[in-house]
Amino acid sequence: MEITSREAAHTLGIGQRRVRRLAADGTLRGHRFGGVWHVDRDDVTRRQAATPTRGRPWSERISWGALWLLSGLTPDWLGDSEKSRLRKRLRETTPESLALAVRRRAHVEHCRILPAYLETVTKEQGVAAAGLSAAESAGADILSMDLAELYCDRRTREQLFTRYALTTTSSSPNLTVRTIEDPALVQALLASGTTMPDAVVAVDLIESTDPRTTHAGTELAAHLLADFRRA
Repeated sequence: MEITSREAAHTLGIGQRRVRRLAADGTLRGHRFGGVWHVDRDDVTRRQAATPTRGRPWSERISWGALWLLSGLTPDWLGDSEKSRLRKRLRETTPESLALAVRRRAHVEHCRILPAYLETVTKEQGVAAAGLSAAESAGADILSMDLAELYCDRRTREQLFTRYALTTTSSSPNLTVRTIEDPALVQALLASGTTMPDAVVAVDLIESTDPRTTHAGTELAAHLLADFRRA
């Protein structure tokens, strides 16, 4: 179900312009109709309930550094002091706070693709499967449910939209495309294989509007954080 940007602004306690920006960058699923922005009510409800416990969201490079560290990988694009500070933050955070802190890691679009191509699109060159598409490999207790999620760079994103005639105006999206904006990070992040690391999968799942998927992501993140604290 959708509500207007005015209703969303009232619910969230922010201005309509801010709501429109959130819809435009994919943070809230929405579209413009008759000159008025409409956004998904479930997304608004989740954002209302999820308030950051500390400070502003992390930058793209810091967000990816945190997720790499939590996955047992080395973020070579960060300095030693940055990694040290991140390790301390990760030992003090919760799954929900982590997902909020790293929410600017990529540009998010909720798209519609022909169901027959759901598996194919995540295996394209330059694409890394994530979220529900990588939940099983990460050990999350959730199935894909005919949905797919992926990460790519800006060039690959344009190719996918053309090749598969993707649309972002559907009321029943089945593909989440997350575009990594920082060119300096693309090679390091997407060269790791065809599947994103476990911590990335966890926060992808937490951001879902489906309670079961969110729960699975929260459990996975909690497990990773617990192991990180013991290390």
